[in-house]
Amino acid sequence: MSPTESDLRELLQQASSLPYGETRDAHLENVLRHAEAGEFTRLAFDTRMKLIGSYAMGPARVRLFVPFARCLADYDANPAEYEPWVSHSLLWSFKHVVSAMTKFPEVPLARVETALDDMERRFRAGGHSLHAVYTYRHHAAEHVGDLPAADQWYDRWAQAPRDVLSDCIGCEPTDKAVYLSSRNRDEEAIAVAEPVLHDEHLTCSEQPQHILTALLLPYARTGRLAEARDAHRRAYRLLRTKPQDIEMLAHHLEFCARTGNEVAGLTLLERHLGWLDRASSPYAGMEFAASGALLLRRIEQAGHGTQRVRRPADGDRPATEPTVAELRETLARQALDTAARFDVRNATGYQTARVQALLDAEPVAEGIPLSAIPRQPTPRTTAPAPTEDLTEKSAEELVERAERELLRQHPAVAKEVLRRHEPLKPDEDPVLAGRIMVLRARLATDPRGSAAEGDLRAAVALFEAAGDEDRRQNTLSRLGVVLCRTDRGAEGIPLLRAGVTYFDAAGDGAQRVWTRLRLIDGLVATGEPAEVEQLLAEADSIARECGDPLAIGAVGLERLDHYDGAAGQAETMIVVAEATAAAFREADVPIMVAGTGARLARLRQVVGDLDGALAEYRTALDALPADASPALRASMLHGQAELLMQANRPAEAISGLFDAVGLATLADEAELSAHCRHLLAVAYHATGQPWDSAELAEEALDAFEALGEAQAADRCRYLLARAHADLGEAEPALARYDEVIAHATQRGETDLLAQVLVDTAELLDRLDQDAMAAQRYREAADLAQRSADPFHAAYCRYQEALSLMWSGNVPRAVEVLAEAEQAVADLPDEQPGVKAYHQAQLGANGARILHAADRLDDAVTHARGAVDGFRVSGATHRIPGAELTLGNLLLQAGRAEEAEPWLRSAHDALSGEARAGEAARTALATALDQLGRSAEAAELRAEGDRAAE
Repeated sequence: MSPTESDLRELLQQASSLPYGETRDAHLENVLRHAEAGEFTRLAFDTRMKLIGSYAMGPARVRLFVPFARCLADYDANPAEYEPWVSHSLLWSFKHVVSAMTKFPEVPLARVETALDDMERRFRAGGHSLHAVYTYRHHAAEHVGDLPAADQWYDRWAQAPRDVLSDCIGCEPTDKAVYLSSRNRDEEAIAVAEPVLHDEHLTCSEQPQHILTALLLPYARTGRLAEARDAHRRAYRLLRTKPQDIEMLAHHLEFCARTGNEVAGLTLLERHLGWLDRASSPYAGMEFAASGALLLRRIEQAGHGTQRVRRPADGDRPATEPTVAELRETLARQALDTAARFDVRNATGYQTARVQALLDAEPVAEGIPLSAIPRQPTPRTTAPAPTEDLTEKSAEELVERAERELLRQHPAVAKEVLRRHEPLKPDEDPVLAGRIMVLRARLATDPRGSAAEGDLRAAVALFEAAGDEDRRQNTLSRLGVVLCRTDRGAEGIPLLRAGVTYFDAAGDGAQRVWTRLRLIDGLVATGEPAEVEQLLAEADSIARECGDPLAIGAVGLERLDHYDGAAGQAETMIVVAEATAAAFREADVPIMVAGTGARLARLRQVVGDLDGALAEYRTALDALPADASPALRASMLHGQAELLMQANRPAEAISGLFDAVGLATLADEAELSAHCRHLLAVAYHATGQPWDSAELAEEALDAFEALGEAQAADRCRYLLARAHADLGEAEPALARYDEVIAHATQRGETDLLAQVLVDTAELLDRLDQDAMAAQRYREAADLAQRSADPFHAAYCRYQEALSLMWSGNVPRAVEVLAEAEQAVADLPDEQPGVKAYHQAQLGANGARILHAADRLDDAVTHARGAVDGFRVSGATHRIPGAELTLGNLLLQAGRAEEAEPWLRSAHDALSGEARAGEAARTALATALDQLGRSAEAAELRAEGDRAAE
């Protein structure tokens, strides 16, 4: 069945409330198709009018010419048929059209001049100021390079009076700042633009991001470095989800390139490079390509021309990774080719000269840090060189030292010691040569690789030739582990069992432990864990018997490795971890003390001892030696920060995470770095620093996407949405929420989906987009019902009803209210306080809805339920407002005597609050008047007047 005109009007209203972008355009185009098919002439006209603005503010600017021409022709054919708003809107749209014409080189210059002349004629005929006409004549002259004319038009623009057709109070100063900046009149640009940033009444969708972008270079050139950084960060967060703003993003690339922030700029370029293929206009694409080429030139000049840059696929072009130098050349050529097309149209060389100047631009400032974390990580810590002079040491002494360092978990030192021995021929000392082979295998980059296996086999042969059976069996045991880890258990397990048997017979306590631990390793690797517990018990008994602290620690560590995380075993594992740490401390292996301490911290976390867990982390980090790997230190700092966040101490987590990000980056641990960035973003958000939170979340999002970690990426998107919402950046917040909703729906993650749907609904509620909020609440309620989450379902249902009321759909609100009442009635009784709160909130919402439905008695009943419910639930701060609502409803029902005590109670409780107190005072005075107590009412009003003074 075809939609009715009423249906289409509702769809038009819904589409008009969407953010500018492809989704909004598609919805409006769908309405237009149905309106034309149904021959709803006026609806089609109104939809085209909506499309003009949508195309102008979205990514498809080239489409605005057709609906504008059609609407203008329809209006001119019969102006009397249309309301005054249509004439105003068409005159306003002239500005969009003239601006867009200059952005497309295929539009003849004569058409631009004709449009400007028509615009001026209509403005004069309507008695309007020519302020807007002069503005766009200035822009057209500037575009073709007629700078004297541009200056003259600027002066006339600045002198003409503003009127209702002038650009908004944010956009006009932005354009003036751009002009002044282009003339290097930076102080004037700042003076014109800055007041707008403090205007609380600014509602334009393009602000403040456009005016902040206009101030980037003026701030940098005048030494206002902090202001420049903040302008970049604030504006970019609003621009990063809007492909239609690629021209604005170009200025941020230029800013990064010219302020020593090439690394940050490259991140932006890679993130948005795909937008270049769908630029909103050739001019916007030219700006982005030129600024990108400038950035890449700076990177190439710094010696990184061979670095690869990810460029996504587009159409028939596959995804590629050109070098910095290759992509610079590609983007520069694109920018210059497009500039040449404009110059042919304009019959000047201005755009080519301007683009070339941008490609050759030099820095305007250095030392403007943009990131919330240091871009240069902490210098790499290196393993300490052996303290004693090794030059006179024999080969055997060097090998013994290397073996000792390896036992103490100092592989870097062991490698350095081993490097210093003179080349040794196997026939000179086969045992020593075999020991070197074993060391090489243990220190190999890939201990499971063919090189390590070859060294172990060679060592076995050397020990056999020398008749050293202990070392031969020890090495065969090591070889067995390698074989089991490379899917050759049939060969490896017998070697491991033979080692156990041999050293049991030999009576070497420590080796009896090590060979059992290796056998456990092999059995686990081959999927045969049945003997593990018995072998661990034997190894533990032997280690304690021989008293070797290293062996005791190693057995304890193995036990910890086999802990499955069950809470019931945590206390036992804590005892094991404490004994293991003590053993490693006795053996003087600090890195193992630290590592075991980190495990002990996690175990204490399992049993709920957060203070003890944090104390263990502090001890572990203190024990970590200076030569520990950056990745290990970063991992431990991340673990400590997780505990601090769990303990609701986010401010304390920030400094450690700050270091962890740098260390993980230094270690080239991409996944760990991403997790550290995300947790730091969470900590920043929890401490009221949404700007820094958003920046770190963006970086973590990019990293997780590159790693293919979809769920982690969505956690970043969710955090970004919340940060945007906190910053008052509604559109990007909604865009991020929508991304998470789509992904969570695809993966079937109901818990995440339910939470994000509610967050989205609440944000839409705050933005007064009530119909869309109601839809999200319904989706969340339905999901909660399917997930057997009755409290969540009830909340969403009564909030849906309230949003429907605010949207004007009162009949549907009453229907949903009945669903909400049933949902609240069905709530379980195990949490009476929680249930009472939901009953109260249902009552408060129901009172509003039923009042709007002219069911006053039912509204009073619900309002009484709200007062009672808030009292039972302990939400005493909500009681006065509920009493005020109840009293007002009783007043409207003509029941002033019943209303008076409720209103007096509300008045007493709210007297210290300006707006709520005044409302309560006014309502109470009205009740007193109705009760014939006018003197009391007058005194109450006089009291309010005195308080106001």
